[in-house]
Amino acid sequence: HIGFCGPPFIGSFRGAWNKMTLSRNTVVVARLCLLLALRGNADMLDQKQQQLHFDVLGLPREATPLEVHLAYVNLTKNYRVDGSGGVEAQRKLIAAQEAFDILSDDSTKEEALEVVNYWDHVRQLEDDDELQHFTEFQSGGSSQLRIVFVLALPNERHKTAFSVATRLNGRVRVGQTCPSAAAGGPFFNSFRLRRFPAAVIYDPVSRSMRVAYYMDGIVADAKRLLEGQLSAGDKVARVQELDAPTYEQRCGPAQQCGWTLTLATSAALENKRNDLFIAMKPFVEACQHRHDKNIPVGCFWLRLQRASEWNSLLQKHGMSPAAESVLFAFKTEEDGTSSISVAGPEKLGASIPIGLWYQEVVSSSQAFPTAVLPTKPLAVVPSEEPTPGFQQLAMRKFNRLTASLMAKLEDLVGQSLTSFKTMDAEDKTMCAGAVLCVLMFLGFLCNQFCCGRRRVTTEAEALKLVPVITVPLRRGEGEKLGMSIGESSLGGFVINDINPGTLLDAWNAAQSMPALKIQKGDRVIAVTTHDASGAVNRKVQLGEISDTLKSPGDITLSIAAPRSENDAVFITATVQLEGLKLQE
Repeated sequence: HIGFCGPPFIGSFRGAWNKMTLSRNTVVVARLCLLLALRGNADMLDQKQQQLHFDVLGLPREATPLEVHLAYVNLTKNYRVDGSGGVEAQRKLIAAQEAFDILSDDSTKEEALEVVNYWDHVRQLEDDDELQHFTEFQSGGSSQLRIVFVLALPNERHKTAFSVATRLNGRVRVGQTCPSAAAGGPFFNSFRLRRFPAAVIYDPVSRSMRVAYYMDGIVADAKRLLEGQLSAGDKVARVQELDAPTYEQRCGPAQQCGWTLTLATSAALENKRNDLFIAMKPFVEACQHRHDKNIPVGCFWLRLQRASEWNSLLQKHGMSPAAESVLFAFKTEEDGTSSISVAGPEKLGASIPIGLWYQEVVSSSQAFPTAVLPTKPLAVVPSEEPTPGFQQLAMRKFNRLTASLMAKLEDLVGQSLTSFKTMDAEDKTMCAGAVLCVLMFLGFLCNQFCCGRRRVTTEAEALKLVPVITVPLRRGEGEKLGMSIGESSLGGFVINDINPGTLLDAWNAAQSMPALKIQKGDRVIAVTTHDASGAVNRKVQLGEISDTLKSPGDITLSIAAPRSENDAVFITATVQLEGLKLQE
């Protein structure tokens, strides 16, 4: 290498190249020297990089694979997943995972999975409801990319899933499920997976996704999306949440995004999730269109409930305090000065006006208002993610238990049918007779303890019902109903007293059955009158009942008359009405 590729040869090579008189053998040797030099430089770079990886793990270069394994496990187990360790601890975790991925082989990585805190970094998703809650955006939660690994077996640990969760810690949310847990659910079926294992990269902002079946490239693919290196076919990560770490990853420390297109939304709109996505759809489409045309643009979503200083800034530059969303663009120059432009509300209706407005801002030669931009809001940490309520969790557990019992029942039925097919005719007859006896016994029990009890309960409940007595009264001029009433907490007016010689007193005198006589404590719950055309007017509100009672003319009272069991003469029938609406 030294003899052939030393300075004398290089000098003669340059001269010969200038004169274009190189022989074929000389060209071959020159190419060989160039390849050797490049390989030597690459080896030197690899050695330096490996030394850096050993330094990250706190090990010398001569460390054994076992020492690498132990150092890596200790670093990952000491990391706090809730982010309380700060940015520096997060960087150490990412560097340790990258170092371990380089310095270890596949068997070492598999062994490490058994001792690391795997489920602290990878969220286990036990059913379709939990999968949907984790993957989609929840009001008040994070909008970071979701990466869901779908593995063939439950509780399986995959080295790529753990590597993605640690190397992209704080930038993505990583979950894991299996077909036996989530299959059959509508959200899981929307992935349309062909085989397992598979990884689904899901964007909660645009509700778009991409599926990968080759696990080795997931980390690089996710990094490319997060850093804004998007191709024309990418629909994921077009718009990202405007927070401090995401903006630095997308635009770099030097803020190389230029004019940044941003949609800001209020807390009220964020709480109405469907309305939020309707408002964001034109913005996402505008960003998608510009990327498809190879026009680079940094698109961000600003949540004003997490950025009060930005809210004040936008109102200062023309945003209405009552606005639920506003479109604006900002740019930071190399000298640190910033400019801002706020669009009018008419630009938010469709993607084309948004794109045209942004193009006007970028190509305009006019000076835009300068502003001191507030600090970017902090990203949502895992501990701040909204959790489902107790009732929702209980329903999930019930559904999981039901699904598990159904699966076991299907297996039992399948095994029974298989055994039944192997029986001879005599055994099959005996088995069928036993099954018939069991069914008859179950029917007897159901009739005694279910249907019989239901009949008794229906009659007992009927005795507790409050009868409503219809009292038609023909009220002549000057005649009074003759009752003293007051508001009742049960509804309507309670009858406190009945005056003798009045219409109600006459009604009671005409009744032969004591149960039909109006008593103190009964309640007037409705009144009915007829107008001149014969139309029926029924009043049930307190004010309407009171006004109608004071008005002259014939009237029909609906009186709830609670009676004791001894006063109930007989029950004519009980009728159960099903399928009717309440007003019917």
